[in-house]
Amino acid sequence: MGRVAVVLTIERTEGDEEAVLDVKIDPGGGANLMAPHFGAAGDDSPPLPGDYAVTVSVPGGNGEVVAGYLDPDNAGVAEGGERRLYSRDAERAIKATVWLRADGSVRVENDSGYWELGKDGTVDVNDNLEVLP
Repeated sequence: MGRVAVVLTIERTEGDEEAVLDVKIDPGGGANLMAPHFGAAGDDSPPLPGDYAVTVSVPGGNGEVVAGYLDPDNAGVAEGGERRLYSRDAERAIKATVWLRADGSVRVENDSGYWELGKDGTVDVNDNLEVLP
């Protein structure tokens, strides 16, 4: 069984053998709970308060873990087969993105500019197109 809850806070803890990201969530009904975050190895992407978390039950009745999140404020724009990563500030606004597109191009951007590797190998930095050898 699982449930959807709202993220309240996060806390990094280190035990004897492992570093854990604990997520305090509100599943409704007044009983907040703390659950460890489980995500892809090598992906350090803590949620922000106000994100939605989905939990799954641990076999043997040993509680729940958070297995994924949803950003309710920023609509997705990636198409099927693409990967788009973004960071957000404390007000939940997108501040930087890395977008791996289905056509083979890559775009990295923030509020001050962008860098794009075209599917043909051209590089565009803030509208200054260059062809690499």
